[in-house]
Amino acid sequence: MPQTSDAKKHGSLYQYAPFEPFDHPELLPKSHPARDLMNFTVAAFHREDENLSDRQIAARKSFATRVKDREESYGDKLETLTPLKHCKDDLQHLFDQLDEFFFFNRLGAHVSLKGGLDVVGKDPLEIDKRLEGETYSVKARGREYTQININLGTDAKLYEMSAIIGQLMHEMVHAYYGVFACDCEDCSSNQTIKLGVKDDWHGPLFLQLHRLILTELRRWGKKFNLPGLASLLADDCPEDKISQGAKERADAAIKKGRVLENPQLKNLHTLTSPRVLVAFTVDRRRVRVHPSLVAKQLAKEEVLRQRLKRVAQLEEEAAAKETARSAQAETETETEVDL
Repeated sequence: MPQTSDAKKHGSLYQYAPFEPFDHPELLPKSHPARDLMNFTVAAFHREDENLSDRQIAARKSFATRVKDREESYGDKLETLTPLKHCKDDLQHLFDQLDEFFFFNRLGAHVSLKGGLDVVGKDPLEIDKRLEGETYSVKARGREYTQININLGTDAKLYEMSAIIGQLMHEMVHAYYGVFACDCEDCSSNQTIKLGVKDDWHGPLFLQLHRLILTELRRWGKKFNLPGLASLLADDCPEDKISQGAKERADAAIKKGRVLENPQLKNLHTLTSPRVLVAFTVDRRRVRVHPSLVAKQLAKEEVLRQRLKRVAQLEEEAAAKETARSAQAETETETEVDL
């Protein structure tokens, strides 16, 4: 169907490659179809180490180093507020590294991050007894931003660092879609099988991206010998399965909102279609990535790499010619002086 004149025009997802000037592509707030956003970031991190950017490699190492140095400081009763301050610093540092590795370092400019004891609690949808994290949009003083709040502990006791990391990653996936996913009428149609029910947002695209990022973080844990990270969210996401808690919450939100009667659910078959680049397996408990998603992205990157090499080569040739001309002119000047 052609786009109507009053329909919102989607922002282009600019070229990405793991080298400058393509490694921090611009993302426009509320401008990109949610599935396109997911495919775009998955293609950039769901790959072998040799194809990651230097910044991604550095961010991963910095993340792992912080976890290794600080994880033993968690899980204890607080005697003073100093440990809590250090934990807040950790939270921001971990956010920054995850932003760099998974989200092109584009989230930070749009997100306010807050961590503390019992800063989150009551579930506004009354599905769970208590929440440990929340992400929502704020409009204040002419500015719109996304707020992430995360419990670092409760009753003067810090949570384990791995639990906080799991919650942080969860909220950042919400923020990625919340900041950059288009909310026009066309994109909002059939939303239940995309981002989920309004004010819950644990829909299929959330579950898929959450699972793929979790898989990558567990890989970091194995690579850097960090058992807590290697088994991150093991109870909620056993083995290679999606988040059971988020799926149950999404189902409860659908039931609570009586969305089951909504014709939006007519395209459920797309969730497991072999033609979709990122989709659930047939049992809808795991996520698969079609090999062509990354393969095509790597091919595009090779084209950009060769283009940059050609530009550099032409610049070198031009510089060499200019040097030769200058040398020739200097020689001719010296000859005239001798005469």
